Amino acid sequence: MTDGAKLYYETHGDGPDLLLIAGAGGTAASFAAIVPALAEEFRVIAYDRRGLNRSTGQGSRDGGMEQQAADVSAVLEAAGADRPVVFGTCGGASIAFEYCARHPDRVEALLAHEPITVRVLDDAAEQLAFFQDMYELNRVDGPVAAMRAWMEYMGRDFALKIRPTFLERTLADGDFVFRNDLMAMVSYLPDFDALRNRVRIRLALGDGSRAGGYNYARTVPPLAELLDCEVVSIPGHHTSYIYRPEIFGPALAAQARALTTRLSSGR
Repeated sequence: MTDGAKLYYETHGDGPDLLLIAGAGGTAASFAAIVPALAEEFRVIAYDRRGLNRSTGQGSRDGGMEQQAADVSAVLEAAGADRPVVFGTCGGASIAFEYCARHPDRVEALLAHEPITVRVLDDAAEQLAFFQDMYELNRVDGPVAAMRAWMEYMGRDFALKIRPTFLERTLADGDFVFRNDLMAMVSYLPDFDALRNRVRIRLALGDGSRAGGYNYARTVPPLAELLDCEVVSIPGHHTSYIYRPEIFGPALAAQARALTTRLSSGR
């Protein structure tokens, strides 16, 4: 229990700690297909953010990154985690940036996958206006309509492929996500001074995302310049950890391995 919410988390495997943070609407279950590949050499920690799926807290009014970072601290403390490599994707990368900026001494490294931090883009105002429109679409027409708009924004025809389990989760939690989490994630700007040279950071960009020039791929080059960090290629698109786990899981394991001193040094 933390700040009025009971947070669900799970661990898999044994080894150096690897924390997974999903994007808006994502939960621990989002990573289920890649966990086996990761758990071969890591203790994988995944959780449901407050208000989502098995975690409580839909009465929360604060979806800001300060609260989200505090929730990460609570999960890691409960799990007894020891300096994890932190992986955050999409909006989960916003949370990862905030947690690492606040606690650089508590993390091994950060791998941020296609962050949706659109304020670093030249057309930031246009991008933020789109998400504000999506916020309003949820208010007027509900979360399924808003989720379809988001999927179309992703640059692929996911809007025609909402699977039954995903539709179920959207109906259950989508309104909370669009009201509480969305704008906080996309309007977030990392504390570059707190992160630069204090946290080992890599930005991961899917080769399919790069080829498509999608908005969540366009954030990576300016972020890399602002953070003075390396960009690494990873197979697939934005949600390949769900739809192509056979290629994404091993690639993520390799990147986490490279960032883990205890593995790379043989300890």
